Amino acid sequence: MTAIGDNQAALARRLYGVYKTYSRLLAKYGVFEQAAVEHAGWEALWAAVRMMKMR
Repeated sequence: MTAIGDNQAALARRLYGVYKTYSRLLAKYGVFEQAAVEHAGWEALWAAVRMMKMR
């Protein structure tokens, strides 16, 4: 058992996987700068954490 629970840990791993996949593609093809992609990833992570805490 993790500190955030098994279901939430699985969700966090899945969200990270999605972020990692898309951030590589965006940075690889020069659609956005790497810093902008990382910032968007952190914002998405914080939004997910806030939503988990609200439950």
